Amino acid sequence: MVRGPMRKLTSLRFAAAIALAALAAAPLAAISRGPDASGYTATDATVYSFVDVAGAGGAAVLAGTDDGVAALTLPFPFTFYGQNYSLVCVSSNGALYFITAAASCSGVNDIGNIDLALTTPNDWPALFPFWSDLTFQAPGAGAVFYQSVGAPGSRRFIVQWNNALPIESSNPVTFQIVLSEGTNAILFQYKTVSLGAGNPASGGADATVGVRNTAGGANNQRIEWSFNSPVLHDGSALLFTKPLTPTLVVPNVTVTYDGSPHAVTATVTGVNNEILGPVTVTYNGSATAPTSAGTYAVVASYAGNGTYSAATGNATLTIDKATPVITWPTPADIVEGTPLGPSQLNATANTAGTFVYSPPAGTVLGVGAGQTLSVTFTPDDGADYTTATASVRINVVASGGQAGRFDGDGGIDTASAQTRFNFDVQTNPPYERKRLTLRTRPNRPAGRDGDDDRDDRFGPWTRFVATAVTSVTASNTPGVRPGPRPASGVDTVAFTGVGTWNGAPNYRFTAKAIDAGEPGRGRDQFSITITAPNGAVVLSVSGTITSGNIQSLPAR
Repeated sequence: MVRGPMRKLTSLRFAAAIALAALAAAPLAAISRGPDASGYTATDATVYSFVDVAGAGGAAVLAGTDDGVAALTLPFPFTFYGQNYSLVCVSSNGALYFITAAASCSGVNDIGNIDLALTTPNDWPALFPFWSDLTFQAPGAGAVFYQSVGAPGSRRFIVQWNNALPIESSNPVTFQIVLSEGTNAILFQYKTVSLGAGNPASGGADATVGVRNTAGGANNQRIEWSFNSPVLHDGSALLFTKPLTPTLVVPNVTVTYDGSPHAVTATVTGVNNEILGPVTVTYNGSATAPTSAGTYAVVASYAGNGTYSAATGNATLTIDKATPVITWPTPADIVEGTPLGPSQLNATANTAGTFVYSPPAGTVLGVGAGQTLSVTFTPDDGADYTTATASVRINVVASGGQAGRFDGDGGIDTASAQTRFNFDVQTNPPYERKRLTLRTRPNRPAGRDGDDDRDDRFGPWTRFVATAVTSVTASNTPGVRPGPRPASGVDTVAFTGVGTWNGAPNYRFTAKAIDAGEPGRGRDQFSITITAPNGAVVLSVSGTITSGNIQSLPAR
């Protein structure tokens, strides 16, 4: 605007200016403003550290202008009221606006400063270090200089109004804004603002000082340090900050009870991953790390500091019940008729509790190898331990220390098929003394009376040959003492294994034989089921033998 260099003040305004200047000269205590609705605060209790960028290194804009503006690109993203900006519009009238497009910088009319509770130019988010009617058009005036200083991560962007002349003042003011990378702190620094007694612009008497967001008058997102009040002085600074939000990480933790306390480690870091702290952690409201099994609500709290706001995080600590460790040595073989007792039922655990065995103590098992004993353990400390189970196998041998042996050679003829078998197995390893062999074919046609297996009018024999016997168990039927003297005491055997079916491998079989006395034909029984590798049953034969004999003997 056009200025009248000889404009005069009224006597009343001149007297008020003198009174304000006298007030500004008096020493002042530290002052703070805020927080506003967004958490910004301001204080003059900060270090004045003016960095003069008007010399070498600083770039200049707006020299020789009045009411001029220029768009500048920030060297780093700057967050203001929660928004990131990369462009600013600097005004010769002591204001800096955050903008999103450089072209919009031309539409600013900010000649007259106002209270920040009112609507400022374009209602833009803005910084007002010394918003007043200033000019660089008068003789001796300077320009706006700007420069980025410091290393990436901690840079500062400085915008300096150097020798700007207020209206009705022949003395210039010099001040600057410093924007800090990472912390987003805003520093106003005043090198020359005390213009002498009687100067109406001295100390900011004709200026608005503060920060303001869009709609700041309505939403209270503003800090007004002063409005037309001579409270500024040379060599002073104002710091505007909003506490940064730290990153608080509280992990969910799951562990197993081991009798030791388990703490959750929470971490809190700053914008540059610097470690902040300390963090207070509670577990269901207690500061003591828990030991017992259970689920605990974890609350981690960071109190904040001058730069970072307080933060709280939540997580869950789960201490699972432990499974008791049961130690149970494999028991030695016992002779038939021996009741189960402490020598067999002797499991131990790593915590106190109760053992329940199956079968229980006093049980007399039949003769057989690999019989299962099991135990259920119930811990006394049911809050921290689960119920556990374990098992072992025991061999019961026939009286005299001999396990049972079975020798079978016979056949089963039915209306539909003929089956011939031969085997020799025993209950103590090696299970197989003579390999199981079996052949079967459809029965001869009706009317034939021969018994010659070579008659080619009968279907071909299908053959099974065992290649391995994998298990043998035997039992005694009370009151039956079959076999030649001395009786073995066993008369039933069950055995399993694998073999070939017509030469094809990996077929499985389950067989059972009963020695029911002499003679075997018409009394002894034999059954077998053979399954293919895919699980399909290829043969199932069961019945009283029609020829041959099954004999139980002492094991060799």
